[in-house]
Amino acid sequence: EVDFNAEDGTKVSVTPSNVKPGLIYGLGRSDSPAGPFVVEEDGWVQAGADGNLPQALTAPKSGGAGGFFRVIVRAGGAL
Repeated sequence: EVDFNAEDGTKVSVTPSNVKPGLIYGLGRSDSPAGPFVVEEDGWVQAGADGNLPQALTAPKSGGAGGFFRVIVRAGGAL
């Protein structure tokens, strides 16, 4: 599920449906489809033991045109 008007229209929000317990997810943003995709420092969210994220993943829109977005997953551990 993707929401391009999250909050006040300055962010993109994504809710992945196939989350794996304990993994850490972030929504990366880039000005190019080739990347690099950067996740905001506070944009990482760890999946619970039940395989659900406690909140949607968000990333800021770039000025005007939008940008490119990618869900990034990393191994569990400390956020």
